Amino acid sequence: MRPLYPLIPFALAFIVAGAARAESLSVALDHSARLHVSNASSVVVGDATVADVTVVDGHTVFVEGRNYGSTAIVVNDRDGRTVYSGDVTVVRPDSGVSVYRGLVRSDFACAPGCTAVQHVATTPLNGAVVGAK
Repeated sequence: MRPLYPLIPFALAFIVAGAARAESLSVALDHSARLHVSNASSVVVGDATVADVTVVDGHTVFVEGRNYGSTAIVVNDRDGRTVYSGDVTVVRPDSGVSVYRGLVRSDFACAPGCTAVQHVATTPLNGAVVGAK
């Protein structure tokens, strides 16, 4: 019987190649970031009030920052295998200012002068209105 030791590097390479990527992604509020994946079929977002996703094709997913915070995103292929798993943190835009009056937030885009930003209300699956003031 021949030893199987020479096959170990190939087996490890196969396991690593099929493993899901685990990464962190930062997205500015009301902006989107492109996420390159392989064979995306479905996406699960931990908190839809923080981030939203759009699957463009099997290799492209756009992540949009809806509200400040952090949440998890998991991308699966057609067979249900995880091809991406990571945290998304929604951060303040570089050219913006947020003014808080109690719990009410007003956002302004500043370049070179400041203009109030209107947020479009969206309705996630649970029926809660996101982004409305």
